[in-house]
Amino acid sequence: MPDFYFRGTIAQFWKLIHAEYQRLETSCGLPPFKLESLGGRAHLNSEYVPAPGEVLVLTFFNADYTDNVLVVEAQHRFKETVLDITCFPQRNAFEEKNKPGYAMWAEIVRNLLASGYFIDPQAEALAASQKPPLPPEPPLGSDVFTWLDWRIDMLKAGHKCTLKQVASRMPRSYSRIRNVHKSYKIQRGLPNGYERRYKKRYKN
Repeated sequence: MPDFYFRGTIAQFWKLIHAEYQRLETSCGLPPFKLESLGGRAHLNSEYVPAPGEVLVLTFFNADYTDNVLVVEAQHRFKETVLDITCFPQRNAFEEKNKPGYAMWAEIVRNLLASGYFIDPQAEALAASQKPPLPPEPPLGSDVFTWLDWRIDMLKAGHKCTLKQVASRMPRSYSRIRNVHKSYKIQRGLPNGYERRYKKRYKN
């Protein structure tokens, strides 16, 4: 698994990284990192446009620029609009002389996460694994509309909930629930197929 995904093309990544390079160079007075491509075609100017298949490489240095401390590669994996961002540590991040290089990269990561360009796959996996609590079921004897409202709450919370599940909790047949559901959609102003908007949220 890469360390991050970049939401965009290799050309967009280049443009953003070049802007970060200029910003950091202005603030620290030194080149913040080395920026190139594996094919050796990249140049540090805003006019350069990398080809879709190129692999871009960022190299960060220690405090006195004598050693590489971190290498970061950006490349397309499956889509042209998503990049894999993979980090390859070269030196101990906790050694004092190596901290500046890691700090430069950490600042870039913070900016790109905040702007929505970077996606942290580990954070996404953790969020997906944490199921939201189940909405409380209506009291016994509640009418069909109340149970259908509960079903909407289930879907909004990311849990799969079908009309059959509603029918199983009531003294009503599945066909009866389906018929009432048609009136329910009209009264609640719900379009046909409204459930599809929630399918990507299903946690179970």
